[in-house]
Amino acid sequence: KRKMYGDRTPMQILKSMLQEERYVYFTRVNPSTNAVEEVFFVHPDSYNMWRAFPHVLMIDATYKTNEYKLPFIQVVGVTSTHKSFCVAHAFISKEKQDNFLWVLQNLKGLLEEGMEPRVIVTDCDKALMNACDKVFPKASKLLCRWHISQNILKHTKAKFATAEEWKIFKLSWSRLCNSPTETLYNYNFERLFTRLTDDHRSGTYYITNYRGLF
Repeated sequence: KRKMYGDRTPMQILKSMLQEERYVYFTRVNPSTNAVEEVFFVHPDSYNMWRAFPHVLMIDATYKTNEYKLPFIQVVGVTSTHKSFCVAHAFISKEKQDNFLWVLQNLKGLLEEGMEPRVIVTDCDKALMNACDKVFPKASKLLCRWHISQNILKHTKAKFATAEEWKIFKLSWSRLCNSPTETLYNYNFERLFTRLTDDHRSGTYYITNYRGLF
């Protein structure tokens, strides 16, 4: 690799690769150091898919999974046949609203005033949620069910004395999340809430936070 890349820096190598593969990409430079701190890139096939299917977006970040320990943003879309596809990726320097705004504004610019997302799914990152509200104010904002379940399980497991009680709770929670209609959701919620209340579970608080979620 040293022979192949010569004296070029990692950023110069990345830029060259993006250009060779015809990616759409943007960078943001720190005005004080003149160093590139953030990179947004979209594969040419993803660019076409994004313009064809802009209706649903799912946005999440991974942390400390790359050599530079930078947050890595992944944006995923959904086709008309309910298949997911990668829309865009970005390395950002911080998880602040301004950083997320930069990513979303670049994403929106690729639509060239076409149809915008109708639904955006995120975790409960306030900075990301606020940025979504500013860039795509008309889209419905939903919380990711997987993240909700992870949060619920994290804060409730210690409240159960036995493995059997924990198993019953997980089954009840899964039934609630998989409710196919609003009526069944409300029914399953009331059953779960009543059971936890009758058992004097302090973890009931975490369940009530998601009342009417679906």
